[in-house]
Amino acid sequence: MESNNKINLILKIIFIFGMLCFGTLNIVLKKIQNETSSMGLNNEKELFSKPWFQTLLMFFAESICLWIWLIIDCINKINSNSNSNSNSNFNQNENENKKSTFW
Repeated sequence: MESNNKINLILKIIFIFGMLCFGTLNIVLKKIQNETSSMGLNNEKELFSKPWFQTLLMFFAESICLWIWLIIDCINKINSNSNSNSNSNFNQNENENKKSTFW
């Protein structure tokens, strides 16, 4: 049980670090993208505007993260149910603590 707690702690640290890094990278790249300029059709400098494609990509990326989290949560629930059915001596408090990898 101790090794599972260490693994969960390591996963939490990895997810926190990943969210921090990729969130920062997202903001920096968004700023660079929104400040990009080019020569327009009338040979005048025009700034980038209306990032619809960026918004669409962010929506899909966040949706994918949600689906991955739901799948992992379902797998963990199935595993905890099969473990509790196979072990009649399994402590109920420990089973409640293993509800999700992320919490």
